[in-house]
Amino acid sequence: MFVPGLDGSFTGGEVVPVEWFQQRYAEGYRVWAQCVWTGGYAGNDGIKRVASGNLLNAEAGGLEIMAYANASPPTWWPLDRQMREIKTNCGAAWERLQLLPIDVEIPDITLARVVELADALLATGKNQAIEVLYTARWFWVGHMDDSQSIAWRRFRLWSAHYDWNPDINFGDNPYGPWPLAELIGEQYQGTTRLDGVDVDLNVFDVARLFPDGPDVPAPQPKEVTTMSSKEYTDALARIAALDAKLTTHLQTSAPVPAPTPTPAPKPAPSGIYTVVPGDNASSIAERFGLSLAQLKALNPGQPRSGDWGVIHKGEVFKIAGAPAPAPKPPPTPRKTYTVKSGDTLGAIAQRYTGDADRWDEIPNLPAAVRADPRKLQVGFSLVIPW
Repeated sequence: MFVPGLDGSFTGGEVVPVEWFQQRYAEGYRVWAQCVWTGGYAGNDGIKRVASGNLLNAEAGGLEIMAYANASPPTWWPLDRQMREIKTNCGAAWERLQLLPIDVEIPDITLARVVELADALLATGKNQAIEVLYTARWFWVGHMDDSQSIAWRRFRLWSAHYDWNPDINFGDNPYGPWPLAELIGEQYQGTTRLDGVDVDLNVFDVARLFPDGPDVPAPQPKEVTTMSSKEYTDALARIAALDAKLTTHLQTSAPVPAPTPTPAPKPAPSGIYTVVPGDNASSIAERFGLSLAQLKALNPGQPRSGDWGVIHKGEVFKIAGAPAPAPKPPPTPRKTYTVKSGDTLGAIAQRYTGDADRWDEIPNLPAAVRADPRKLQVGFSLVIPW
């Protein structure tokens, strides 16, 4: 059974609220995949800030969840460092996860390093039902010499194949040792903004990814009611009679008085704050002149999630006797730049700042591009922070 799914990395530096995931569920999406390790420390703080909250909120919104991690090349980080960062970034969601695909998109990666990470994940109880590898044809052919080694077939393939078609296939360009039957997912469209959140669009074979199955209710047959010609004629006559009565009533009735204005709601007591979408604990503390430690001390037993990195709309926190905050100024329109042929991240940063090394300040770079800037694609819309 193929279902739509989404994957995300930095999500704009903010944890995506439960309500956003509930809306995606209503639209038919059933899987959320969260990046939890880019293979190195470029952007790791950004991943750490949102990964656990996104996974927990996605699950609370009704979606199946999985996390994916890049395998580090041999000259990068040792296995124990990789596993420590993966677990830390998953946070409270670690115990909720059963599936952790391995992302193979960093040049100089080897089969041995991928297998090393896969074995370590298995030892923690993850990936017991299925092991999944994410990659793309351009990388496999360009950096893995289109390896046909049967050893890779230990993994089922989640393929990045940007054909903008929500199906699961190779198109006309198969690669690697995998037959079509071993594809379990396709990332068919790159960075796409849905209600303010940048995500990639996917289709997944959910029955193989999650053998217990997501909550995808079967369509119910519609009951069709019919009426005879006489019943239809009688119904039209009753409608016409009611229409005539309503017209007479409207013509003879006194004007309707203007409604009494509804009193404005009373402001919250001083020293109390109610969480709104986009808030996080640090921003609330800063707005009221508190440290995060002071906010926590004022609110023992809070928040509901047990993790100050995951707070939800509607939660109420004490903020001592701090004055009510000034209303937030309207957001500054975001400046964007669309990548053109021949562009590089360094050249774009040089153009705006005079310093090519500041490209990593661009906030909406996908994890794969941060790890390998050569993957920047023509047509991608960059948020310019300067």
